[in-house]
Amino acid sequence: MNAPDRAADVRAMCLDHPEAFGPPDDTNDARRLTFLREILIPTLNRTDGGKWGLLKKTNQGDRIPCDVLVWRDTREHFDVLTGVGATWLAFGVLVNPAWVWEPAIPDLPPIVVPTPPAPPSASIDPSAILAALARVNGALTAVEARLADLDAREPPTYRGSLFGIAVILRPDRPH
Repeated sequence: MNAPDRAADVRAMCLDHPEAFGPPDDTNDARRLTFLREILIPTLNRTDGGKWGLLKKTNQGDRIPCDVLVWRDTREHFDVLTGVGATWLAFGVLVNPAWVWEPAIPDLPPIVVPTPPAPPSASIDPSAILAALARVNGALTAVEARLADLDAREPPTYRGSLFGIAVILRPDRPH
Protein backbone atom coordinates (compact mmCIF):
# COMPACT_ATOMS: atom_id res chain seq x y z
CA MET A 1 0.00 0.00 0.00
CA ASN A 2 1.21 3.52 -0.79
CA ALA A 3 1.48 5.99 2.04
CA PRO A 4 -1.76 7.84 2.75
CA ASP A 5 -1.90 11.58 2.20
CA ARG A 6 -1.92 13.10 5.69
CA ALA A 7 -1.23 16.70 4.61
CA ALA A 8 -4.42 18.01 6.25
CA ASP A 9 -3.62 16.21 9.52
CA VAL A 10 -0.07 17.60 9.53
CA ARG A 11 -1.35 21.11 8.81
CA ALA A 12 -3.90 20.90 11.66
CA MET A 13 -1.31 19.64 14.17
CA CYS A 14 1.12 22.39 13.18
CA LEU A 15 -1.58 25.00 13.77
CA ASP A 16 -2.25 23.46 17.19
CA HIS A 17 1.46 23.63 18.13
CA PRO A 18 2.90 27.03 17.09
CA GLU A 19 5.61 26.64 19.77
CA ALA A 20 7.39 24.17 17.45
CA PHE A 21 8.16 26.85 14.86
CA GLY A 22 9.74 30.26 14.41
CA PRO A 23 12.36 32.06 16.45
CA PRO A 24 14.69 31.65 18.15
CA ASP A 25 16.44 30.15 15.15
CA ASP A 26 19.08 28.32 17.20
CA THR A 27 16.39 26.03 18.67
CA ASN A 28 14.07 25.72 15.65
CA ASP A 29 15.43 22.36 14.38
CA ALA A 30 15.40 20.82 17.87
CA ARG A 31 11.82 21.99 18.50
CA ARG A 32 10.65 20.65 15.14
CA LEU A 33 12.33 17.27 15.74
CA THR A 34 10.70 17.04 19.17
CA PHE A 35 7.32 17.93 17.63
CA LEU A 36 7.83 15.37 14.84
CA ARG A 37 8.98 12.66 17.24
CA GLU A 38 6.61 13.20 20.18
CA ILE A 39 3.41 14.62 18.67
CA LEU A 40 3.09 14.37 14.90
CA ILE A 41 4.25 10.80 14.27
CA PRO A 42 2.52 9.23 17.32
CA THR A 43 -0.74 10.97 16.34
CA LEU A 44 -0.53 9.76 12.72
CA ASN A 45 0.41 6.29 13.92
CA ARG A 46 -2.79 6.00 15.96
CA THR A 47 -4.65 6.28 12.64
CA ASP A 48 -2.21 4.30 10.47
CA GLY A 49 -1.13 1.46 12.72
CA GLY A 50 2.39 2.57 13.58
CA LYS A 51 3.71 2.80 10.02
CA TRP A 52 5.06 6.36 10.17
CA GLY A 53 8.61 6.95 11.35
CA LEU A 54 11.68 9.13 11.04
CA LEU A 55 14.36 9.16 8.38
CA LYS A 56 17.68 7.94 9.79
CA LYS A 57 20.74 8.61 7.63
CA THR A 58 23.18 5.89 8.73
CA ASN A 59 25.84 7.15 6.32
CA GLN A 60 25.77 10.55 8.05
CA GLY A 61 26.36 9.50 11.66
CA ASP A 62 22.74 8.39 12.17
CA ARG A 63 21.53 11.93 11.48
CA ILE A 64 17.74 12.35 11.75
CA PRO A 65 16.27 15.31 9.80
CA CYS A 66 13.77 17.38 11.78
CA ASP A 67 11.23 17.64 8.97
CA VAL A 68 10.89 14.26 7.21
CA LEU A 69 8.38 11.40 7.64
CA VAL A 70 8.93 7.90 6.24
CA TRP A 71 6.20 5.31 5.51
CA ARG A 72 7.61 1.97 6.71
CA ASP A 73 5.94 -0.36 4.17
CA THR A 74 7.11 1.40 0.99
CA ARG A 75 9.99 3.58 2.29
CA GLU A 76 8.28 6.65 0.80
CA HIS A 77 9.48 9.84 2.41
CA PHE A 78 7.85 13.24 2.77
CA ASP A 79 9.13 16.66 3.77
CA VAL A 80 6.36 17.77 6.14
CA LEU A 81 7.71 20.73 8.15
CA THR A 82 9.25 24.09 7.35
CA GLY A 83 10.71 26.58 9.77
CA VAL A 84 7.30 28.23 10.10
CA GLY A 85 4.75 25.41 9.75
CA ALA A 86 3.41 22.56 7.64
CA THR A 87 4.16 21.38 4.13
CA TRP A 88 3.63 18.05 2.34
CA LEU A 89 6.24 17.32 -0.31
CA ALA A 90 6.42 13.71 -1.52
CA PHE A 91 9.99 12.68 -2.45
CA GLY A 92 9.21 9.09 -3.40
CA VAL A 93 10.87 5.89 -2.23
CA LEU A 94 14.19 6.07 -0.38
CA VAL A 95 16.83 5.03 -2.91
CA ASN A 96 19.89 5.22 -0.68
CA PRO A 97 20.14 1.94 1.30
CA ALA A 98 21.87 3.86 4.12
CA TRP A 99 18.71 5.87 4.67
CA VAL A 100 16.30 3.85 6.82
CA TRP A 101 12.95 4.03 8.59
CA GLU A 102 13.36 4.67 12.32
CA PRO A 103 10.57 4.50 14.93
CA ALA A 104 9.70 7.91 16.33
CA ILE A 105 10.04 7.07 20.02
CA PRO A 106 11.82 3.76 20.54
CA ASP A 107 11.09 1.94 23.81
CA LEU A 108 10.13 4.93 25.92
CA PRO A 109 8.47 4.23 29.26
CA PRO A 110 4.92 5.55 29.68
CA ILE A 111 4.62 9.21 30.52
CA VAL A 112 3.81 9.75 34.18
CA VAL A 113 2.22 13.06 35.04
CA PRO A 114 3.28 14.03 38.57
CA THR A 115 0.61 14.92 41.09
CA PRO A 116 0.98 18.50 42.31
CA PRO A 117 2.00 18.76 45.96
CA ALA A 118 -0.71 19.42 48.50
CA PRO A 119 -0.83 22.93 49.92
CA PRO A 120 0.84 23.34 53.32
CA SER A 121 -1.45 22.40 56.16
CA ALA A 122 0.15 24.65 58.78
CA SER A 123 -2.00 27.64 59.69
CA ILE A 124 -0.59 31.14 59.45
CA ASP A 125 -0.54 33.36 62.54
CA PRO A 126 -2.42 36.51 61.49
CA SER A 127 -1.14 38.70 64.36
CA ALA A 128 1.84 40.08 62.38
CA ILE A 129 -0.38 40.90 59.41
CA LEU A 130 -2.99 42.54 61.66
CA ALA A 131 -0.30 44.64 63.39
CA ALA A 132 1.02 45.85 60.01
CA LEU A 133 -2.51 46.71 58.87
CA ALA A 134 -3.06 48.66 62.11
CA ARG A 135 0.11 50.71 61.41
CA VAL A 136 -1.10 51.44 57.86
CA ASN A 137 -4.52 52.44 59.21
CA GLY A 138 -2.87 54.79 61.72
CA ALA A 139 -0.83 56.43 58.96
CA LEU A 140 -3.94 56.89 56.81
CA THR A 141 -5.82 58.42 59.74
CA ALA A 142 -2.95 60.94 60.25
CA VAL A 143 -3.01 61.86 56.54
CA GLU A 144 -6.79 62.36 56.63
CA ALA A 145 -6.47 64.62 59.70
CA ARG A 146 -3.77 66.73 58.02
CA LEU A 147 -5.88 67.12 54.86
CA ALA A 148 -8.91 68.13 56.94
CA ASP A 149 -6.76 70.75 58.73
CA LEU A 150 -5.55 72.18 55.43
CA ASP A 151 -9.09 72.32 54.06
CA ALA A 152 -10.31 74.22 57.17
CA ARG A 153 -7.75 77.01 56.88
CA GLU A 154 -8.44 80.33 55.22
CA PRO A 155 -6.72 80.31 51.84
CA PRO A 156 -3.80 82.72 51.59
CA THR A 157 -3.93 85.94 49.70
CA TYR A 158 -0.98 86.76 47.49
CA ARG A 159 -0.02 90.38 46.94
CA GLY A 160 2.50 91.70 44.50
CA SER A 161 3.00 93.73 41.39
CA LEU A 162 3.35 92.87 37.78
CA PHE A 163 4.85 95.48 35.45
CA GLY A 164 4.20 98.11 38.13
CA ILE A 165 0.55 97.16 38.58
CA ALA A 166 -0.62 96.01 42.02
CA VAL A 167 -1.94 92.43 41.92
CA ILE A 168 -3.89 90.56 44.60
CA LEU A 169 -4.56 86.85 44.13
CA ARG A 170 -7.03 84.85 46.17
CA PRO A 171 -7.02 81.15 45.08
CA ASP A 172 -10.51 80.51 46.46
CA ARG A 173 -12.10 83.14 44.21
CA PRO A 174 -12.53 82.88 40.42
CA HIS A 175 -10.58 85.41 38.37
